[in-house]
Amino acid sequence: MNKDIDISIVIPTYNAEKSIYLLLKSLFKELNLLKLSFEIIIVDDNSTDHTINEIKKFKNNSETGNITVIKSSSNYGQITSTLLGVSNTIGKKILTIDDDLQHDPIEIKKLYKHMIKNDLDSVV
Repeated sequence: MNKDIDISIVIPTYNAEKSIYLLLKSLFKELNLLKLSFEIIIVDDNSTDHTINEIKKFKNNSETGNITVIKSSSNYGQITSTLLGVSNTIGKKILTIDDDLQHDPIEIKKLYKHMIKNDLDSVV
């Protein structure tokens, strides 16, 4: 665990080329507003589309070094991908979010405050 990283965000992803860039953009905006130190762990579950290219495009267009991508060699499913991501985190707190924008990253503020208030290590 790294005391310098407030929160680790784990994103299991599969064929998310249409949503991953926007998700990352929204996540960075919200996390920067909270003034948290953070890392983002993306586990690509062997996508067959251009998900990886969209992640690379975001990284190239951003001033960030806190995105780690783990690419699976086979499709293991969302739960396995999430657990793989969690096992590679170094933050004090862990939050997972899906890649499809079903849950708006603006909710991270509420989740993080709930985690701190209730002394939780993670929220899924």
